[in-house]
Amino acid sequence: MQFKYQVVDVFTKTRFGGNPLAVVLDADELTGTQMQVIAKEFNFSETSFVCKPKDVGNTAHVRIFTPNSEMDFAGHPNVGTAYVLAHNAGDKPTKLRFEERVGIVPITVEYDDFDNVQTTAIMSPQSLKLGNEFDPAKTARALSIKQSDIQTDSHQPTHVSVGANFIVVELKTREALARLNINSEAANQLVSSGDPKAPKAIYAYHRCEDELDWTARMFTFRGTAYEDPATGSAGGAMAAFAHHLNLPPKNGEIYKVTQGIDMGRPSAMQLQIIHQADGAKVQIAGSSIDVIQGVLTV
Repeated sequence: MQFKYQVVDVFTKTRFGGNPLAVVLDADELTGTQMQVIAKEFNFSETSFVCKPKDVGNTAHVRIFTPNSEMDFAGHPNVGTAYVLAHNAGDKPTKLRFEERVGIVPITVEYDDFDNVQTTAIMSPQSLKLGNEFDPAKTARALSIKQSDIQTDSHQPTHVSVGANFIVVELKTREALARLNINSEAANQLVSSGDPKAPKAIYAYHRCEDELDWTARMFTFRGTAYEDPATGSAGGAMAAFAHHLNLPPKNGEIYKVTQGIDMGRPSAMQLQIIHQADGAKVQIAGSSIDVIQGVLTV
């Protein structure tokens, strides 16, 4: 069997920046086991698989895999997959709906004056959920920094989620953010191994002095530890948490955030709080760009 796929860089307008994503198209004939093997072969932080929707009122059924496991929800795979489907479509859709393990993910697509996809914006599937707070000293060891590098004036290191689980921690200086290095053993000691919903990723950020709201780094210690250059689900969770803490965006209604700077893959995303009947959710928006097209043989 052969399947077309595209690789795009997400949360960037520049090739080889942002977060790379492989999108496998028309993947209905693939089993979950095969999808997992393919995701491991690509070895990106995530690979998405586009299948026919179970409900014809939706755009697609999308499954998202890391090299080690399937995810309920993730930010950059949705932003990038939406870009691919909108870019390939002849009718220039402005609204998409993805069926995922977490539920329905609604997406808005914006185009420039030449009908090129400008941004894709997803809505977080959930409102803010808060979990445990974590000891700053233990969190510092997990990040290979000093406890004095952690800022606790606004909040302690805290478990937050709008669909995916993260520990968010504020750092006092940009220099401390640049020094981070995940210590997997110490990180795993932070969380309860018996809780399947315990966060297995740390999102560390520093509030910027310029027009940006913050810059961040995200490390996961689920399976093989790695740094992610752009994490929409973490940025969305942090925006919801900032709103909860009464920390509004610097300019208007949109939090402007960067990530991936220290690993040489700069990314940019825009995060906006949207009040709905079922609570405040986060719109996570960014650009994507084509890098590779190919055929996968299974």
